[in-house]
Amino acid sequence: MSLPGTRHFLVCLLSIVVLSIIYFQFRVQHLWESKVSVPSALIFPQGRTANEISPRVKPSNEWPRLNKTANQKKGPKRTTVFIVTQMRSGSSLVGEIFNEHPRCFYYFEPLHSVRYFKDHAYDNKDMQLRMLDGISRCEFGGLDKFLTYYLDTRASHFMGMRSSKMLHRLCRKYNSPKGRACPIPRDVIADRVGGVCRSANVTVVKTIRVDDIRLFRAMAESGQRTGNDVKILHLVRDPRGVTASRLALEFKDDSSFSASKVNVSKVQNLCTWMVRNAQLKHQAKEWLQDRYALVRLEDIAMSPFRMVQKLYAFVGIPPHKAVFRWLKDNTNVTKRIKDPHSPRGNLKETASSWRDRLTLSAVENIQEVCGDAMKLLGYKIVKDKRQLRNNSISLVRKLDAPVIHI
Repeated sequence: MSLPGTRHFLVCLLSIVVLSIIYFQFRVQHLWESKVSVPSALIFPQGRTANEISPRVKPSNEWPRLNKTANQKKGPKRTTVFIVTQMRSGSSLVGEIFNEHPRCFYYFEPLHSVRYFKDHAYDNKDMQLRMLDGISRCEFGGLDKFLTYYLDTRASHFMGMRSSKMLHRLCRKYNSPKGRACPIPRDVIADRVGGVCRSANVTVVKTIRVDDIRLFRAMAESGQRTGNDVKILHLVRDPRGVTASRLALEFKDDSSFSASKVNVSKVQNLCTWMVRNAQLKHQAKEWLQDRYALVRLEDIAMSPFRMVQKLYAFVGIPPHKAVFRWLKDNTNVTKRIKDPHSPRGNLKETASSWRDRLTLSAVENIQEVCGDAMKLLGYKIVKDKRQLRNNSISLVRKLDAPVIHI
């Protein structure tokens, strides 16, 4: 063979080898992607998926976002409502108002499992979004470990399985080995929970663990393309009432609390959260238009049946007679309820009980750091002990501020 012919032969051979290597790498990658479930719906700030992020990595300060090209098929319209609030603000009551609806899939505190599973290893904004987005789409692939932890937690103050009527019925379909609250096998739990979720007309999620409602922006914008309508119900309570309720829980009594018991820093954080997340009518971002509404616990306490109608109108489905039946039987209870986490009780008395629990000095400390929040949300300032103790004097004014509210 001549020299030019030899060179031509070697070039052709080398080209074949290179193409073979490229093809082999492509096949391996394709096989890997087909075997490993990677939630393509999520893209994180560094451009990596959740499966690639070590749970111990410090989360980015950027807001996580959803992949605009993922899950673009438009299905039947579905609504997911997130009740966003702070601890001891009445969220168990508001959540139960939806849990009693037979066609509502209610999910109680899903971020509890994200925060506490594996000793806080997954507690970051990225994983919060992944969990909440999965619930909103009824797709729980890759979240099985959190579901198992959530449904099997037996702590007296938290029982995810028993907090949702639909999930409780699902768990009861399986034989319960000793020590298991919800014995659904881990390899099928995501599929089973997803099926129950999809069988409902609406999903309602209650959480006290979202610091900023901007976390929902990616879901809301993605929902415009997929037909999944995401709404935010911002539940607030008089910060004096929240503080008194927290102190009663902390010290396990209903006695009077003086200013020395009030943690001013925590109170300030509470009121900062309220103001930061409250949306004004003429300043709300486009993605929040018709998706956000604030509701005060005190308004529900004063007119529960009327407010339930308004809450369901915001969600977009009619209330069920079972909801009104539960409301009638459980919000005007005269017997003392020992469980501090129960949604049952005398609603009006509970909403105003802080006026008997806090001393005037404690109230003044709270008002000093929460003046802006109280003014914005319609809570009146107490000026003396007579005004504080006289329950015939209302300390809640009509919410005529420019806040988007129910």
